[in-house]
Amino acid sequence: MENGGASSGGKGDAATLISDTGPGGTGGGSLGAQLGGTAGRGGAGDGGAGGTENVGGSGASSGSSCRRYASKFTVTSSGTFKTLECTFDGPSLTMNCTSDAGDVTTTTWVTIDDAVRENRPIGARRAKRQHETIAFTTGQCRLTRDYAYDGSQRLTAVTITIDPEAPCGTNETVYDAWDGAGRPTHGIENGVGGETCGGGEVSFAYDDALGTITTVHSGGTDCLDSISVLSHDQDGIKTTAGTGTKTTTTYDTLATAELCE
Repeated sequence: MENGGASSGGKGDAATLISDTGPGGTGGGSLGAQLGGTAGRGGAGDGGAGGTENVGGSGASSGSSCRRYASKFTVTSSGTFKTLECTFDGPSLTMNCTSDAGDVTTTTWVTIDDAVRENRPIGARRAKRQHETIAFTTGQCRLTRDYAYDGSQRLTAVTITIDPEAPCGTNETVYDAWDGAGRPTHGIENGVGGETCGGGEVSFAYDDALGTITTVHSGGTDCLDSISVLSHDQDGIKTTAGTGTKTTTTYDTLATAELCE
């Protein structure tokens, strides 16, 4: 069930980009990453829809069985400005987010409980799959993120495949350590196409009190070392992304909605 929300003056949301680097996704590239997906260097957070992608904090404004997300928001990054709108379709358990630049991200869950628990707490991924189209002035990039989980519902791997007619590079991240909330804290990533990174390490640190996810990429062959910080508001909606000392992406929420079981 989805309930519309009043416009909010706060900042944030949901979205994931092709440079999505972890459970929350960082940077201001593709729509998918602005939504908060969990991926390696080639991809939520989600995804995470928000796109995911993606979602966190208590995430519930009217009880533990609901999650508030940004249904309309803007993303300002590296001199670019986009307005995005997200809607949830109950029968298909799908969140659809589109931008005025032509970006489209579709995130699907197996159960409504998974959709409500997405990014609760911040960085916790629950989605099954995410399709993303990223629009450029010279064409498009189309990719799919598949999320794998173990028996404890901990994210174990994210695999990114591309549409050969609109390629932008593939990536796979396999996680091998988690915190007490089941969120990945370390993984190994390999990418081809957009970035030929082999055996790069990625680690995540979560500060639930501050609402931040710090992602560190290091090592590997032909990999880029980086540190990024993704910040969220009290509902787990993204507010800013950057290097920790410099904000590179700002998310401004214009309206919110509730996703409930």
